[in-house]
Amino acid sequence: WQDGMVTPSTCQFEGEVTFTCAVCGATKTERIPKSDTHFWDAGKVTKEATTDTEGEKLFTCTRCGATRTEPIAKLTPDNPDTPDKPDRPAIQSDKAKESGDTVFALAKVTAEELLSLAGDGAKLTKADGREPNAKDPVGSGMTLVKADGSKKTIVVKGDVNGDGKITAADARLALRLAVGLDQATGWRKDAATVTGGEKAVAKDARLILRIAVGLDQPIPPKV
Repeated sequence: WQDGMVTPSTCQFEGEVTFTCAVCGATKTERIPKSDTHFWDAGKVTKEATTDTEGEKLFTCTRCGATRTEPIAKLTPDNPDTPDKPDRPAIQSDKAKESGDTVFALAKVTAEELLSLAGDGAKLTKADGREPNAKDPVGSGMTLVKADGSKKTIVVKGDVNGDGKITAADARLALRLAVGLDQATGWRKDAATVTGGEKAVAKDARLILRIAVGLDQPIPPKV
């Protein structure tokens, strides 16, 4: 059997790997379970925060309809528009850079390293709401909540599927985006556009593949 051709799975559909015999041309197919990576929308406030209670925001996956909720910090009595938490300086290092609601991280930066840059009280979660292990690499689509309550979406250039690695699977997904077989917004779009464009093109897929096989270096965090 030769190396398989992969159709990536999503949260909505199973994927598959098709193997071909190098001698006789026979094929076999293996299924890939549905991914736990979701395509979250911008969220909707379902409960407003007050000075006494936290609020709540509901996020819905645009593909499969799955939902998750996040708390909204309480408001201060003297300024009802400001969370009762101190501001934190923006992350600016060679490993990660913060820009607005996004943190661009270098590939292979660990959760432990990013939390150290974010300061005391910061919390990092995966797309499914679970916390990564300290030594796990940070992946696109993760959420960083700083001590001041601000939420930042993580983007690792080239990590299009959000698994914390840059592999041939990311290149294939970027190519599907480039030719219109898949659509992407938010962090997935940012992760796929590694050559500086506004949307994924075939050149992005080629560069991601070169990074995956070690012919190019990972994209440094730039803002």
